[in-house]
Amino acid sequence: MAELAKKLHLKKGATEHTAKAYSTTAEIGGDYINAKIDGVTAYIAIGETTDNRATMGRVKKNGATKAILNSAKPVYTEQSYTTAGTFTFTVPKNVTRIRYAIAGAGSGAMGRGQYNANVSAGGGSSIDSISVGGGGSGNLNYDDAIGYGEIGGTQQAGGSPNGKKGSVAMQEIGYTMGTEIAGGVGWALNFNTESGTYGKGGNGRTWSWGTSYYRGRLIGGASGGYKTGYLDVTPNQTLSINVGGGSSGYWRGDGGNANVDWGANGFVLIAWGGYI
Repeated sequence: MAELAKKLHLKKGATEHTAKAYSTTAEIGGDYINAKIDGVTAYIAIGETTDNRATMGRVKKNGATKAILNSAKPVYTEQSYTTAGTFTFTVPKNVTRIRYAIAGAGSGAMGRGQYNANVSAGGGSSIDSISVGGGGSGNLNYDDAIGYGEIGGTQQAGGSPNGKKGSVAMQEIGYTMGTEIAGGVGWALNFNTESGTYGKGGNGRTWSWGTSYYRGRLIGGASGGYKTGYLDVTPNQTLSINVGGGSSGYWRGDGGNANVDWGANGFVLIAWGGYI
């Protein structure tokens, strides 16, 4: 940021406040007034009188009373974490509010012909105490007394909140070999609750059901949960970040695990500055 060396000084009695000046409007991150400092055009941030950066200085702009601020808001910035694991985020200087989006990881697809199958849940993701769940675990048991159109086990549940279940293929309903079975829809890496590939449930592909007449099942994995919002913070505060990892797919039948995909990792996305 091209912050000018000289500042605007405001003094009343024994009290003196200063306000930083900047060389371009893009660096303000909000509203501003113009000034001349040593013949150089400068820009100084203004905002609400309740802003914690407000000085004693006041100006009128478009009929409204604004406070001269001691510094500009930081430039709008985003930081994302998409690799499974734990991390820390240090809140930058002058930042008192962040925006976040969090997605849990997806669970893997599962299928079985003549054997049992099960998958673990995808990992949850979090930023400090705010968390979302991963796609759920599930199981398929060959010994279940299942009939036409019944799963015969526990289908993976979508992660909380907003996670989605995967699609289901059953031997007796006429799926052919090589049919793609979709996992639960995942999330885009943004704040807009859009569909994407992060946190997606694993896909599966139908194969030979072996000797398991009326017992063959294939289920796409479930997607992780998703939430977005705002969090009040303090400069230099350290936030704990956790990104959930997708769980493996599991197939018990002809063709092996090539028929089932892992769930996708989740993410944590943070933004600050600008108008946040």
